[in-house]
Amino acid sequence: MRKYLRFSFGEMIYYGEVFEDRIKSLKSSIFDESNVYGPEFRREEIKILAPVFPSKVIGIGLNYRSAAAAKGVELPREPVFF
Repeated sequence: MRKYLRFSFGEMIYYGEVFEDRIKSLKSSIFDESNVYGPEFRREEIKILAPVFPSKVIGIGLNYRSAAAAKGVELPREPVFF
């Protein structure tokens, strides 16, 4: 099974594939079956980052009866986004 990660080296951020104690940065997408590799790094040279960096987070509230009942309000016809 392939193992992928997002990491930084200096000021640069990469996605890479893990090979034992080495990380090969990817020039192609992690979803591409024929990976094209860039620079290679040792595990101790890099900083592992969160898998993604979301541009926004969307929440949905009062989306089930018990949540609305706990707040003492009626279940809305449309989801409440926040």
